[in-house]
Amino acid sequence: AYAEQEASALLQYAAGKPDGLGVLLLLAFGLRRGELLGLLWEDFDFEARTLRISRAVSLVNGRPTLGEPKNKTSIRVLPIPPDVLPHLAERRGSGLVFQNQKEASMTRTTGRCVSTTHF
Repeated sequence: AYAEQEASALLQYAAGKPDGLGVLLLLAFGLRRGELLGLLWEDFDFEARTLRISRAVSLVNGRPTLGEPKNKTSIRVLPIPPDVLPHLAERRGSGLVFQNQKEASMTRTTGRCVSTTHF
């Protein structure tokens, strides 16, 4: 856990980096690593300003696999903090928020996901 001052400094640093979105979302929403890597852009409702957590990446037989979160209570809808919205809007895309362009394949949806051991 980070002290408020440490978290604020980390968020400020991450917000200015092209690959800082993961750190920003982990801190802003308190997500597990697998939940973060399982996010699809469609999980963000920009009009309602909410994020739905409904899947996670985990390792199955050594391969990153998109599936259900850790438990049923992990499925939830979170409000998007106002200071996070601009960072999401400028990076908004389609499919997985974090994609592996090399070799890790997903078994439950199309596309590629990042292994939890590499984030």
